[in-house]
Amino acid sequence: MIRRLTTAPLLVKVESEFMKKIAIYTLFLFSISCTNEVSNDLPDPIKKLENLTVYSIDIKPESEIEFIREQVFTDSDDVLIGNILGIVVDDQGRVFIADNQQLSILVFDSDGNFITRIGREGRGPSEFQDISAITANANRLYIFDETLKRISAFSLESLTLSSTIPMISGNVNHKQGVVSRLTRLYALDDNRVLVQYEELPLVEQLNGPPTQYRHYYLNESGELSTDEIMLKTGVEYLITVTDGDPGRLTASFLKSTLMAVSQMGEIYTAWSGDFLIKVFDSDGIYLRSIYYPFENSTLDQESYIEQLELNQFMHQLYQNADYPNTWPALHYMLVDDENRLWVSTISSDENNFTWWVLSNGGTLLAKFKWPGQRLNRFIHNLEVIEVKDGKLYVREESPAGGQAILRYRIEM
Repeated sequence: MIRRLTTAPLLVKVESEFMKKIAIYTLFLFSISCTNEVSNDLPDPIKKLENLTVYSIDIKPESEIEFIREQVFTDSDDVLIGNILGIVVDDQGRVFIADNQQLSILVFDSDGNFITRIGREGRGPSEFQDISAITANANRLYIFDETLKRISAFSLESLTLSSTIPMISGNVNHKQGVVSRLTRLYALDDNRVLVQYEELPLVEQLNGPPTQYRHYYLNESGELSTDEIMLKTGVEYLITVTDGDPGRLTASFLKSTLMAVSQMGEIYTAWSGDFLIKVFDSDGIYLRSIYYPFENSTLDQESYIEQLELNQFMHQLYQNADYPNTWPALHYMLVDDENRLWVSTISSDENNFTWWVLSNGGTLLAKFKWPGQRLNRFIHNLEVIEVKDGKLYVREESPAGGQAILRYRIEM
């Protein structure tokens, strides 16, 4: 079933039974006409989707949106912030900053005061050699350490270590030609954690299988489910050959699978090449899709390479790679605590992303621009990193030149 939405529903008062029948028949014909028109315009893989809702790209947002700066979480006499990997905001408004440079979780209260730090560099309990992923539900904070290959779970009430869970990551499968590593964690309110593994082709197997994301559940006891919840294509890469040796390059114009998970377990995925969002339940069962016919921005190879300011060797590698004609449609996607989707799109504006705030069903609630460089989007890809309790949390440069988290109140 395909639904096309261009405006709000038109309400008509019908006085007689005869006119009611005429109105119903007319609406039925109009519905068929719209569905056929959309079906003819859509790419084949999209038009075959069940429960697809198509929105007009010209549809107007339901409301304006404004951001009022409220609080800064930054350096003080008590703490210095190094490199911010990500953050978590709990129900008290406390901000947990994963600092991958200091190998600690820095904890601030809602007023921006530094409270304490969780963990330190080391190999013992509550210690880290690396901070690769962070997530939390209402009760626990989860930190994954790629080097030590374990998840440390901390109580959000006491801020002490609850458990340490050994994880498999970085395993090489020469038969399949891939290395598998844990890359993301998504904590649900039922105390399950959705774990994402990326299967990356070995360099000598670049013509083999593509990068893939596999997802499994980790239960409260620390046991990883043997049932795969979801399998998705992961990230594109450029293949290069230097003196006969194959290599792999990343680039900001390459496409990837975006994913967001609500606290209740609804899973949203999108291949960044299209403004198409698929919705699944917590068991990975497909529910519906949302589509906006977005026009991707044109990519010029020579201009792109020139902006990179590469040395001669790297310039040659990028020059010999195959380029698409356009940028991806989507940059990033997250879901807030009200189950609204926040989706950033890539346009011809090199220094700003356009954000779309969508209802759970895909209705455009608001639209705004936020600074962000599409050229370096894989390096600085999380300017907007959390939306909770009507607040927007972003990563910005601090006045001293380091990194800081800023909180804005959302007026919509």
